[in-house]
Amino acid sequence: MNKNAIALLITMFFIMAITLTIAASLKHINSAKKNLSSEKFLLQTGVILEDMMKILKDTPELNDIKDAQEFRAFLSQYSTVIPLGKDMKVRVKLSSARSKFTFNALRSNKKGGNALQNSLIGYFNARNINIGYVYLLQDLTNGVKADGMYNSGIFNEYPYLFRDYISSDEQIKVLNNYYKKIYHDNSVDKIDLHNLFHFGNYKTSSYIIDLNFVNRDVFNIMSGKYDEQENNTSVEDDFFVDCDQLTKKEKENFKNKFNASCDLQKIITVKLFITQEKQNAEISFEYDILKKKGSNFVYKI
Repeated sequence: MNKNAIALLITMFFIMAITLTIAASLKHINSAKKNLSSEKFLLQTGVILEDMMKILKDTPELNDIKDAQEFRAFLSQYSTVIPLGKDMKVRVKLSSARSKFTFNALRSNKKGGNALQNSLIGYFNARNINIGYVYLLQDLTNGVKADGMYNSGIFNEYPYLFRDYISSDEQIKVLNNYYKKIYHDNSVDKIDLHNLFHFGNYKTSSYIIDLNFVNRDVFNIMSGKYDEQENNTSVEDDFFVDCDQLTKKEKENFKNKFNASCDLQKIITVKLFITQEKQNAEISFEYDILKKKGSNFVYKI
C-alpha cells in the first residue's frame, strides 16, 4: 500500500471518529434542560474540544505515520466540515505546528536569535519597512526589563502591553499602529505575521522548525532570498522543501542559525471553527502526537 493510501485510510478513520464521538456528546446536551442560547453554545464548544482531544489521544492510526511524505498527505487530505444537527457545524483544519518561526526566537538570549533578527531585517528592508519594526517585535518578546532599557518607547504609551511573548492579533495591532505613528509608514499593513510566525508561548519548549513543512516565505527568509516572490494561495499549495535536495552544508546552516531540521516533527495545529445560527467560535491548539499532549490553547468566541 502506498503512502498516500495509508494517509487516506488514517484520514477516514479520523473523520469517522470525530463525527460519531462529537455527535453523541452533543445529543446528551440537546436532550437536557434548555438554557440560554449563549450558555448552551459555550457548553457545546467545551464538549467539542474535550472530544477532539480524546479522539487525538485514542486514534492509534496517527502513530502509523512514519515519514514526511505520509504526514504531508494526511494533512493535505484532512479538511472536513461535520454537520451536528440541523443548525450546528464544525470545521476541522489540521496543519504542521512547526512550519514557521516563533517570536521567542527573537529573544536576545536565545540561540540563533541574532540570525533570525538579521534575516528579518533583510526581509523587511526588501519591503521598505524600517529596521525599527524588528526591534519593536523584540520589545514584545524580551520580557520586563528592570532597567527599562527597551528598543523603543512603546511601553511609555502602552505600559500594560504584554511583553513576554506575542499571542494575539491585538498585540500586533498595537505594535503596527505605534510603528505607523513613529515612522509615518503604512507598509506594515501588507505583512501577514501569521504567515511567518506561530503565535504563542514557546519560552520553555525545544522548538524545532520542520523543514519539510515550511512555507515559501519562511524558507526564503532562512535562505537569504529576501526579494523572492511572496507566498500566495496559488503557489503555496504546491510548495514544499525537498530535504533530499539540500546539501549537508545547507542543512547544517539551517540547523545552526534557525534550529531547523529535516527530521519529522509530529506536532500539529488543530483549528476548530464552530458555527450555530449566528454564533461563532474558533478554537486552536497544538497537539504533540508522540507525547499525546495539547498546548497553546486559544479561544475566540
